[in-house]
Amino acid sequence: MGFACATVQREAANTLISTDDEIKLGQQVRAEVLKQSKELNYPQVQAYVQSVGNKIVALYADRLPKGIQPKFTVLDDDQVNAFAIPGGDIFVLSGLLRAVKNEAELASVLSHEMGHVIERHAAQGLVAQMGAQTLASILLGKNPSQLAQIGASVAANGYLIRNTQGFERQADRDGMQTMIKSDWDPHQMIAFFDQLAKESGSVSGIEAFLSSHPPPADRAQYLGQQLAAAGNKSGAVNPEPIASIQQRLPPPKKVAGQPPPHG
Repeated sequence: MGFACATVQREAANTLISTDDEIKLGQQVRAEVLKQSKELNYPQVQAYVQSVGNKIVALYADRLPKGIQPKFTVLDDDQVNAFAIPGGDIFVLSGLLRAVKNEAELASVLSHEMGHVIERHAAQGLVAQMGAQTLASILLGKNPSQLAQIGASVAANGYLIRNTQGFERQADRDGMQTMIKSDWDPHQMIAFFDQLAKESGSVSGIEAFLSSHPPPADRAQYLGQQLAAAGNKSGAVNPEPIASIQQRLPPPKKVAGQPPPHG
């Protein structure tokens, strides 16, 4: 997506769906997602992910749309994924927590998802794919079947609206800039994506993530250039909290003969 096209789409979303409407829609979508997917019933894991998310939200504070206060929720799902919904809430699948090797890798994924939030990618995607009239009917409670379909799609695929490659790259760059501002090591953002690419086909639940994001080699290139331009800043990695969290997670659900879900 070119810059001009992206700008027009952003302006259309800002005109057709206010942040108040986005928050209202997000509350409805969240309820539907939680009907379809099980929230992980491990309070210490939920609290840890929320605490990491809160630090990232603070780094984005000057760019966060007015009224949006993201909540981070872990779902009991073996896919390696995370996704943002309208209104700023971010869902983290337990498979992602098993896949990351340290806190900096988790922070990099959450920073990427926050990039989608501050750019209002979910609102832009919904306006583009569903139209203002359908969105208005959902907001007014007149289209419950469409809302249920949205919730079911999110639960099954691990995303609300498949982001364009332009959206993904924009969220990557926003996420990397946030990691550079943080106390975490931004190199871990590239390391995590590269590791997923190496494990593609051998570790269950990874394919959905790779299929809905730019090729890892491309990401390594443009994110590496961004990091180099910032002086190759380093920071904390923090493997211990993740190791502790992983010990608390329930074992993955393996069903014989069942392929991993795809987005």
